[in-house]
Amino acid sequence: MKNLGKKITVLFAFACVLALLVGCAGFGKKKAFAEYGASLNEDSVYWNELTDASGQVNSNTDMNTMKAVIQARIIPSLKVISQNAKTRNAGITDSEIKALDNHYVACTDKLLEGFTYMLDGLNNSDMDKMNKGNAAINAANVELIDWVNGVDTFMKNNNIKDDGSIASVKQMIQ
Repeated sequence: MKNLGKKITVLFAFACVLALLVGCAGFGKKKAFAEYGASLNEDSVYWNELTDASGQVNSNTDMNTMKAVIQARIIPSLKVISQNAKTRNAGITDSEIKALDNHYVACTDKLLEGFTYMLDGLNNSDMDKMNKGNAAINAANVELIDWVNGVDTFMKNNNIKDDGSIASVKQMIQ
């Protein structure tokens, strides 16, 4: 779980970078991608909360504090992010962007599942649930990598300029 805070920060930063990179885009695919990037920014307050809370969990060895942070901050933020992701995904009309966003939705769902298992495992001293939580978080990481790689490919295929941020994000998560 120590790298999770870093990965969450990267995911949030990437969503912000995505919005900035395509903010001045033109028509067609570029316009749809710009709108997609802007829609990701709507969750920035929740990603900030999640990043802060993950850092608190990672730096704390007190189980009661960890449980409280996961229950009061991480899971509620992930519920909002996950629901917003599903709502946004349902409205995406560009099939390529929807395919990309499917990875983002799966990532948020797996993070929520993972932390729900973690909390249950911590509350009940159940290592099986803790292991299921870790497995779900690892699956979220795979979805995150697929999403970032897909965004990179989409940008290259549609001549959307990268300022180098995509490469640096890819380096951090892989």
